[in-house]
Amino acid sequence: VNFYESVHKALLRFSRNDTAGGLGHVLEARKSVLADMEYLAGSEAQTTGMVTHLSKLNVLGQLEVVARTLEGTSPLTFLLNRWGFSDGPGAETLESLLLHNNVNSDMKEQVTIIDGALFRSIRTAFSVKEIALKVLSNKISSGGQERIDNALTSHIYESCSVYRELGHPDAAKVSLSSLRSLMQIFQHSRRTDHSSGILPLVLRLEDAKIMKSQNDLDGAIVY
Repeated sequence: VNFYESVHKALLRFSRNDTAGGLGHVLEARKSVLADMEYLAGSEAQTTGMVTHLSKLNVLGQLEVVARTLEGTSPLTFLLNRWGFSDGPGAETLESLLLHNNVNSDMKEQVTIIDGALFRSIRTAFSVKEIALKVLSNKISSGGQERIDNALTSHIYESCSVYRELGHPDAAKVSLSSLRSLMQIFQHSRRTDHSSGILPLVLRLEDAKIMKSQNDLDGAIVY
């Protein structure tokens, strides 16, 4: 059983209110990861080979929390806190979240090896969390929708920054485009207020950072 196919099917089941069926696919995915881990040995098990598999297991653990949240057996607050998003009365506004959601600019220098498999695991983790938040946004009552919307936009912005810092500007562009589309949807449905004009400036700044990472200094300055 393919891990990625099982994760896709799990998210699809969650979106159709079939959490039991989704958890069945999560179980299949976990079995495939554990089966692969049995073949790891020696130095490979201590480096990227094991890291990618542990990342996959972490993703599956997150999907189980999503299922419990959808079922109502686990509060939304637990999921948001576990995923590192502010919640409750003191939660930040969307604008402040994006303005202060800065990834360490030296990250790229700190990472010595980001091979194809490792980056794919990183991108998978970000993508699954993004889709899961979108599913929750459509399923959770209006009382928690604003919190999920803020978490979703903050998460996509973070993924864009991480991809850029890890030297994958094309992936960063995809995330930034997704974020712009999401903000338009929220604005049209009046789920967010962009009247201050700050959010477009934040996104343009990220555009400029991506251009700079591609050594397009002229474009970055013009932007």
